[in-house]
Amino acid sequence: MASFAVSPLSSQNLYGCEVSGLAPDSIADPKVRQALHDLWIDKGLIVFRGIGNAENQLALSAIF
Repeated sequence: MASFAVSPLSSQNLYGCEVSGLAPDSIADPKVRQALHDLWIDKGLIVFRGIGNAENQLALSAIF
């Protein structure tokens, strides 16, 4: 499943990651939701780039 890209945070490499390329309509996909949740458990911090408006941010927050 390649619905988003993951890269390390540029400021440090102890924890966290950056997610980019996540299409807002894919947030409702259960597989994408599970992948994001698993990533959060593994990395502890996710910075989302280009997610857009508050509606998309609220949809993401429901995953965590």
